[in-house]
Amino acid sequence: MSQSEPQSARTALVTGSARGIGRGIALSLAGTGYDVAVNDIADPGETVDAVRKLGRRAIGVPADIADERQVGDMFARVEADFGRLDLLVNNAALEQHKPIESFTPDEWRRLIDVNLTGAYLCSVAALPMLKKAAERACIVCITSVHERVPKKGTTPYCVAKAGLNMLVKSLALEWARYGVRVVGLAPGAFATDINRQELADAREMYHEWIPTGRYGETREIGDAVVWLASDQAGYITGTTLTIDGGLTQAFHRLDMA
Repeated sequence: MSQSEPQSARTALVTGSARGIGRGIALSLAGTGYDVAVNDIADPGETVDAVRKLGRRAIGVPADIADERQVGDMFARVEADFGRLDLLVNNAALEQHKPIESFTPDEWRRLIDVNLTGAYLCSVAALPMLKKAAERACIVCITSVHERVPKKGTTPYCVAKAGLNMLVKSLALEWARYGVRVVGLAPGAFATDINRQELADAREMYHEWIPTGRYGETREIGDAVVWLASDQAGYITGTTLTIDGGLTQAFHRLDMA
């Protein structure tokens, strides 16, 4: 099946998709024929409406992915409304900026819980439905170039993303027997509502470091997710695709104040 052909039978759940990268992923999936369950900790209604305008079924499933009970309720809702799940996109993330010694233990735990444990909880909860999808089932984890390139002032986020990279490898190894592929997608500098001002303040530096000379657009991550979940990528599992305009080729450490 080519990427442009509709995949009308497929259903996806995208965590953290009320805005930013997650919203871009949800819209890209809907544009290629996926029905989409839209998750966020807040009301994801605007993304739900946007998916429906593309002619696809959509439901909003608000939940804190770091809460096991809420995750269970979310997947029960997906099964009740859609009856199947072919693709889980673990996208939800939380980032906080300050020196490592300034993080409290509670702040550290919250960042690890959202960025890493939440992906684990969602993946395990999704497995029963993904097994039914057999060889077409896929999990895509949105990691970050900071899974391997440290960024000053965001240590818990970087540590969690490094752990998420290993979760991708481990799940791929263990779940291949179920026909479930697990892949990572590591974005570089993408302008979203969350980081737009940070990127604007560092525009000259980023444009010097990014070989392509520009920030990424969220639709480009969405297009990559569509491809990774497609039959064209059916022999790809346990690895991470970096999508950063060549940013990580230009330096060894991102050291920002």
